[in-house]
Amino acid sequence: MYYTYIVMSQSSDKIYIGHADNLKKRLAEHNTPGNIAYTSKKGPWKIIFSQEFETRSQAMHMENYLKRLKNKKYILEKYCNVKETAKKTVRKKAKPKAAPKMKVLQTSRPRPIEETSY
Repeated sequence: MYYTYIVMSQSSDKIYIGHADNLKKRLAEHNTPGNIAYTSKKGPWKIIFSQEFETRSQAMHMENYLKRLKNKKYILEKYCNVKETAKKTVRKKAKPKAAPKMKVLQTSRPRPIEETSY
């Protein structure tokens, strides 16, 4: 049997989506410091969703589907029955960029403006 799973960091509210054939072993790998680059620095992790499949291909398809959603709140509410309560971060407004300096082209001599009568 193969599984698609979602684990959530208990320290940073980050989620990780993956697939595995042994959930207990995979969770232990996520919680071992230095073992997996992304999850080793943000643990400890707990499984908040798992779904069983007969083939690895089916599990990988579900994993890719969840990753394509890209909306953490939707994933948590629809698949994990978790209401996200994380604080919203207030983003500072970006300072307007200064206009680029224009290079002034030099002409031979400035020409006087001719007066015309209208």
